[in-house]
Amino acid sequence: MTHSGAPSTLAVVVVSYRSRQLLGECLDSLIAHPPAMPWEAVVVDNASDDGSADLVRQRYPAVRLLANGTNVGFARAANQGAAAARGDLVCFLNSDARVTPGTLDGLAAMLRLHPDVGAVGPRTTASDGRVIRSCFRFPTLARPLLNVRPLRDVLPKSTLGLAYEPWDAAATRAVDWVSGACLMVRRDVLERLGAFDQGFFMYFEDVDLCRRLWAAGSGVWYVGDAVVVHHTRGSTLGVHTPALFLMEQRSRLRYFRKHYGVPGMVFIRGAMGVAALWHLAALPFHRGTARASQGVRVNLELLREALAPARGPRS
Repeated sequence: MTHSGAPSTLAVVVVSYRSRQLLGECLDSLIAHPPAMPWEAVVVDNASDDGSADLVRQRYPAVRLLANGTNVGFARAANQGAAAARGDLVCFLNSDARVTPGTLDGLAAMLRLHPDVGAVGPRTTASDGRVIRSCFRFPTLARPLLNVRPLRDVLPKSTLGLAYEPWDAAATRAVDWVSGACLMVRRDVLERLGAFDQGFFMYFEDVDLCRRLWAAGSGVWYVGDAVVVHHTRGSTLGVHTPALFLMEQRSRLRYFRKHYGVPGMVFIRGAMGVAALWHLAALPFHRGTARASQGVRVNLELLREALAPARGPRS
């Protein structure tokens, strides 16, 4: 379907949540820098209360809008968009990201020329041109435990990090996983795997999909000469709040339960518990009662998550 020489069509799926201004910039970039192939754009809005859906209706009539009545999470909304679209290549693009000239064509060319590659992602930069890491190694069981103070303060960053080192941002190469901020996938592969696991409300759904791609025999590649500009966490108001932190930890637990089984999940829960207890013990030495109070709430909730029964099946 998307082999070399065969015509391709592209669907760009944008999931939006409270990112009206950035969503407009995202759609403007698609219009300014469209791919050479036939393409369509689908916006799935997760019940934003900032007029995001109205913006699409009024300013972008050619864009298909799916307006959800509630926030169903990134994975479910992305799957909605992919199911509604018709392209044989599907590009999931964050509403706080902008494509640059040649981005979509460069990603599509990689998939078209290499049938054994199932998904690709671009180089990601901030608005000032600074490179933002957008591809990593798969998470391991050891990292959450090693990333707890005081170990984090004495171990080298290369031991703790999942980033590839040394790294040439302009290179094109196979990687474990690429960020869902901009992720282009073959539709046939996506449908065969069941798309994103909707058990992940947000976070780790891209890691999980790439892991399943590799397990199914489809590679994942980073394309260094395709560039996307990303306003990190633009759709979550730019702040990694305690609620988002806890959501990320729940997704982490699901990921390790799914891919490492019960022993892996137990280990990660133990690491989370140790981290929470350590941070609780250190809180009296932090300045500021507001910060300390928030720290107590977050770490007690993290400890509760670590001790709670497993959430969801291993699927």
